[in-house]
Amino acid sequence: MAILIISLAIGTLGWAAFAAYMSLQKRGATRRWFVAFFSLLIAGAGIGVYFGFFFSYLAAPTVRIYSFPVPAAFHVLESYGNGTQQWVDFVTPSPILFAGSNVLIFAFAMVLPLWLASVFRRFPQA
Repeated sequence: MAILIISLAIGTLGWAAFAAYMSLQKRGATRRWFVAFFSLLIAGAGIGVYFGFFFSYLAAPTVRIYSFPVPAAFHVLESYGNGTQQWVDFVTPSPILFAGSNVLIFAFAMVLPLWLASVFRRFPQA
């Protein structure tokens, strides 16, 4: 089920990014707008690499999650009767796919504010 939700999110954001590009092209945006578009796309991919492959956070004192917004793995601190504790890992079925999907999600999402800004901008007619 998670694969379907992730695919839907990537597909929707990908369509929005493609629509943003086509909107800029159709409306005759200047070269600066396209430089900003691709710069944001590359910056978003870089941020996605960080959040997908290197980022971890504590969701609770005993739960550590790796990768954001699509988690790739979990560590749970389990306590035993003799007073010892141990981190137990729960890895998703496709951790590289899940972590890699964050790259696309962040890259596509970063261009949406530019698209919104371009909606209110009047471009010269050629």
